[in-house]
Amino acid sequence: MIFGIVISFLFLFDGLRKISQFIILSFQWKQSQDWQSSQGKIIQSNLQSVLVPSGGRRSRNLDGSVRLITAYIPNILYEYRANAESFQSGLIFLGQSFPTDHITASNFVEQYPVDKRVVVYFNPEKPDCSVLERSWHKELFGYLIGGILYLLFGFGILIQVIRE
Repeated sequence: MIFGIVISFLFLFDGLRKISQFIILSFQWKQSQDWQSSQGKIIQSNLQSVLVPSGGRRSRNLDGSVRLITAYIPNILYEYRANAESFQSGLIFLGQSFPTDHITASNFVEQYPVDKRVVVYFNPEKPDCSVLERSWHKELFGYLIGGILYLLFGFGILIQVIRE
């Protein structure tokens, strides 16, 4: 019984954490619509591959070790000037979460080649905080949907444990 309660609270906690991340990122996205812009330049653009746990039912090899898969990170770095100072950043959009699949990562690298002139949006109160894209990205909904699912699962476990 105690084990079930602990597990349910872990799911509930993580669900609340994901929903709070969604709310914070939503407010940041809304504020970013009023950020100032500056001309910038891409100074680094390449694709990095990393090994990450595969997850799912087949996440273990026959010997019990964790199965790893290759995922990709678009390594984009840009420079810009704000308030007579120079800055560098690698943030493409608010809430970005990498690694990802090869196609998505490659699209970012192709969209932002080295030496390309870009518009950089920066927070006038914190000019070192910047993005290349201010549009709403579907990745933000992952926090909301994941949070709701975790909450539902956590409540489901808790209700089941209480009934027993």
